[in-house]
Amino acid sequence: MKLLSKEELFEIEPNINPEAVGALLANSAGIVSPYQATWAIAENAVENGAKLVITEQSTGSLSSTGGESGAGIGSNSWGSSGDITIAGGTITATGIMGAAGIGGGYQSVGGTIDIVGGTVTAESTGEGAGIGGGYSASGGNITISGGTVTAKSNSGAGIGGGRR
Repeated sequence: MKLLSKEELFEIEPNINPEAVGALLANSAGIVSPYQATWAIAENAVENGAKLVITEQSTGSLSSTGGESGAGIGSNSWGSSGDITIAGGTITATGIMGAAGIGGGYQSVGGTIDIVGGTVTAESTGEGAGIGGGYSASGGNITISGGTVTAKSNSGAGIGGGRR
């Protein structure tokens, strides 16, 4: 760590408030919100074509609850959930505040969701679908061809679109 003078500070960052008198430079430290960083990384991955695949070899369990209008598994508010494939394991996903359990967040389309195996329980405690779209959004492309699936919503479709 190094204590910077006013001159050193303005050399590194010329757009800083002119009333600044100095700064503490910590080259090896940083502060980041793990929650915001995780969402930003996931959203960027989906925007660039990433797919979530839980394979038939998956024998473990995954329990996920969305936050800030996000799906349990899928997107945050107003974003695409991308492609989601579940083929094994025991999955429990809960969406809150208008988000789907699996699929779209608040006002987000469900994307492409394929469930071919596993035991899947998906619930929206708000106005999203259990599996599909968030509040006021369509379900996207949903295919269920295997596994045991339970999907429910407080006021949206069990499977399909959120409440309109």
